[in-house]
Amino acid sequence: MTVKKAYQTLFITVFFMMLAIIFYALNVSKLTLSWAMSGFAFSMIVSILTVVMSIRETKHRREVSEGFWAKQRFEILDWLTFLSVSLMGIFLVFMFLILPSIVKYSSMSPTLSEGDRVVIYHFQYEPEYLDIVIVQIDEETYYIKRVQALPGDTIRFFDDGLGSYIIQINGEFPKSPEDILYKTDQRGKDRMESMMDGEVLMANYYLVFGDNANNSIDSRSSDIGPVHIDQIVGKAIFRLWPFGGLQ
Repeated sequence: MTVKKAYQTLFITVFFMMLAIIFYALNVSKLTLSWAMSGFAFSMIVSILTVVMSIRETKHRREVSEGFWAKQRFEILDWLTFLSVSLMGIFLVFMFLILPSIVKYSSMSPTLSEGDRVVIYHFQYEPEYLDIVIVQIDEETYYIKRVQALPGDTIRFFDDGLGSYIIQINGEFPKSPEDILYKTDQRGKDRMESMMDGEVLMANYYLVFGDNANNSIDSRSSDIGPVHIDQIVGKAIFRLWPFGGLQ
């Protein structure tokens, strides 16, 4: 590695570091990925150290023919620098832009099945109607659901005579991909109404349902209810495996 190339690599390292600081300060993502932050910090330290060592070795180049390090030191430092800078870029993308993840359980069936791998977009994301979103329930629990109602939407409940209530949103009865009406029980109805002003969903609150209408813990459950915008951390935009888009 030449001195010029070493300084160019140092510039890229500092640029990535400043970009991470700016994105973190601007709070562009609601996801907190401690493993990615740790990986980014480690890669940054390795990058700086290898650049410094490369500059030192280049400026004090000497003819040494004995020993593995003496013969391969420049090639090793080149590879370490390349790998560390590349990892910084990858971790930066994971922390603030997109993130691969795996689907657990079958609450989004038939759209998504257990074990499917998806790409999550989470850079300054704002939920929209029918988006497939990632909802953070607590520090370790995340659900994947579909947005069915936005703040300001009119929500009504109709007794089906069987102990459940059919949910109506803006005058229409939403259905799952398998043409099943979304229903809730009395406790779920009470929980949803607690986040409503009359029949209107309060500001910053959303109703999210699983596509598997008969087997999904979502906003219809008294344990979840309407979710706050701060709980919606991203959107599933693509399926890596099986390969294909999402609707």
